[in-house]
Amino acid sequence: MKSKQKSIGWLIVLVLISIALLPVLILSVINFFSIIHSLKENVRNTQEGTVSAIVVVQKELFDNTNSQMQEIAKFNVLQNNFDLPQIEKAPITTNKGDHSILSMTFATENPSECVSSLPLPAGYDATSRPWFKDAVAK
Repeated sequence: MKSKQKSIGWLIVLVLISIALLPVLILSVINFFSIIHSLKENVRNTQEGTVSAIVVVQKELFDNTNSQMQEIAKFNVLQNNFDLPQIEKAPITTNKGDHSILSMTFATENPSECVSSLPLPAGYDATSRPWFKDAVAK
């Protein structure tokens, strides 16, 4: 009987395919890690940009509010004896058209002397609020 010779052709094809695919596999892995690095860098840059934007807007809001409060403080009705109906008109007039200020409230140490540009709930006592206590302390 004649024995068949075993062919090593399939082995050669397998080695050639492996050699051809190895650089593709290496480049794919390198590309994957490069993309991951780029995404992390983009997230970090976005976070830094967002924080910077928030800080700028916060400063602008503070400056705007401070400026408007200084304007309100110049009103004659706030200088001496308080005329609450007149004072009530001041915050509404000052923040009209300025959407960065949601409301303004004027209060004295007398809990019944409190006006706001928004309706106040029954029994509202501004003197118990932290913002009032901070203002009085200054």
